[in-house]
Amino acid sequence: MRTAPGAGKVAELTRALPSLIRFSVSDTAPRPPLSAARRPDGTFMAQTLDLQGDMYALLGWAREHAVELRGLEAGPTRLDDVFRALDTADA
Repeated sequence: MRTAPGAGKVAELTRALPSLIRFSVSDTAPRPPLSAARRPDGTFMAQTLDLQGDMYALLGWAREHAVELRGLEAGPTRLDDVFRALDTADA
């Protein structure tokens, strides 16, 4: 069995991967400050190793530009994301 660096407890595994921020904005909104990829459904998704800092920047940008962040979700990587990453690394 292949062991990932830092393998062990769930918290250790999930800290090894970036957190995710997902949201959508109107088509007329300026480009968000994060290096977020626009998905085919129009939502943005950003991976970050600084969740608090990037959320602060995103919320400040939204307030400054009067942009509504619809469907805003942010959080650490989930365990199922870890399993998918391990599958990809083994392929």
